[in-house]
Parts: sequence; C-alpha cells; structure tokens
Amino acid sequence: MIPYVNQRIRAALLSVLAVLVFGAGIAQAQIVNESFEEDGQFSLAGWQATEGSCQEGFGQTPPGGGAWSLKLHRRNLQGGCYGVVYQMIPQMRSGEVWRVTAEVRLPEGRGGTARLYWTDFKNADRSGVLPYLPAPVGKVATATSTQWTTLALIDTLDIAPGDSIGLVLDAGVTSGPTLLDDVAYFDLVIIDQPSAPEIATTRGEQPEGAVFALAHNFPNPFQTATTISFTLNRADYVTLDIYDLLGRKVSTLIADDLPVGTHTAEWDSGDLPDGLYVGRLQAGTQRRTIKLVRLR
Repeated sequence: MIPYVNQRIRAALLSVLAVLVFGAGIAQAQIVNESFEEDGQFSLAGWQATEGSCQEGFGQTPPGGGAWSLKLHRRNLQGGCYGVVYQMIPQMRSGEVWRVTAEVRLPEGRGGTARLYWTDFKNADRSGVLPYLPAPVGKVATATSTQWTTLALIDTLDIAPGDSIGLVLDAGVTSGPTLLDDVAYFDLVIIDQPSAPEIATTRGEQPEGAVFALAHNFPNPFQTATTISFTLNRADYVTLDIYDLLGRKVSTLIADDLPVGTHTAEWDSGDLPDGLYVGRLQAGTQRRTIKLVRLR
C-alpha cells in the first residue's frame, strides 16, 4: 500500500499505478548518469569530454556512490590531458536559481584543486562538443580535500536567448610531467533548484504569495521510512517519484491531481539497499528534486 495522507488519492493511485509505473520514464531527469555507471560497470553515458581529456573509472566511491566514480586526470600545461568533462543542461532558464552538489576528492600528497562550474556553449559546434577548454560562467566551486567531500555550487545565470549552458567537472591544472596520480575523483553529481521555504496553507485555498516547494525529507538519513512534504502554488497533476543512482525508478508515491497547499507523503523503502536516492516532484512544468539517504 502506498502511504499518503489523503485517502481519496491513495485509492486513485492504486487503480492507475500499473500504467504509470511503465509510462512515466525519466526523460526529464536533470543529470544523466550522475554516478558514472550503468549495470554495475563504469560509464560516461551522458557526459562529454573536450578534445584531449583523459578520464577513466575508479573503483572507490563515497557512501551511496555505487561501484564506480570518475577518475579525471588534471590538465597538463605541457600538453596532453585537458582535464574536464561536461554535460549540457537544457532545462536551465535565465534568472533561475540552480544548485549543484557533487562528491569530490583529491589523492593524498599531490595537492591541487578540483572545480565545478557552468559554461556557455554558444561557441560549441553543432554536436555540442567544445574543442577548447570551457570558460566558467558565474560562480566556481572548488575542493582540495583528500577525503570525499560534498562540493556545492548555487548560482543564478543570465542566459541569452538561444544560448546553451553546460555543467563542467574540472580536475585542475599541473605544470610538471604527467604523473599517474595527477587526478581528481568525482561522483554523485546532482543538480536541482533549491526549495523555497515551505508555506503552511489550508488545502484548497489560494494563499497569497504561495510558492512551489519541496522540503527535505525527515528524518534524513533514515532507516526504513521517511516523510516528504511539499507545497503547490496552483492545482495541478502531480507526480512524486523516487529513483536510485542508476536512474531507475524504485517507487511512485503520488500521481494524481492535487489542490494548492501543503501535502505530505511517506516513503517506506522496504528492502531496498542502503545508499543515496533521489526524490523528484513534478507539477506541470515545475520540478524539484531532493536527496534521500537510507542508512541502517
């Protein structure tokens, strides 16, 4: 049974879930292959590399990172590796606030800096490939730790009509001879739009200044069950789905028309393995995502 506070919606879900679970898909996912693996194997699917970049899979990951992370060799000023991979993000619109989080670390004893930033692809060729080192647009987030660290970047970009924006993972620069450990490691790259503060409302009313918001689940981390709250700024058809880090949908909590206001759903993860999951709320053209950590 699907736990939900509205009994009418629960009954409707049971009648349509068999159809929805096969038809919804993940075509609107914001990052393709955020964990750099498919079917238990290292994969760069969804990511592109500038000409001369050097990248490979690495069998050590942060908690919840699956079997593989990305081992990206640094840019060498004497030639060779360019040290970046990137992914186009067509969902971005000018003036929107976007957040990137990624697990990043550097090898011990080598120093250096790993970076996350946006770049403008207006000069890319028709296939979207950059034949040169991309220039940062907006803020740059940097990491220097030899331990897995969550690197976060929150920015609002001024995007001209027709421009394309991409997210860049940059392993940094080295000036000496190429060494095997002149690298940076990346995993669990997720982008979303930060939730606005939740507004307590009476269901069915149109509150002044209501916002579309998805609150962080509580508790988080959780052992088996966790509660997710969200606010709708207009009545709409709503889906709330849970995905694993391979992009597979593991649960549909809500799929129905809902009124404006604040709603709550509970996710019982059952016998799913521990690790990081992604919750995605969709209402019309509006979308929000959160990270959920199951840890027993």
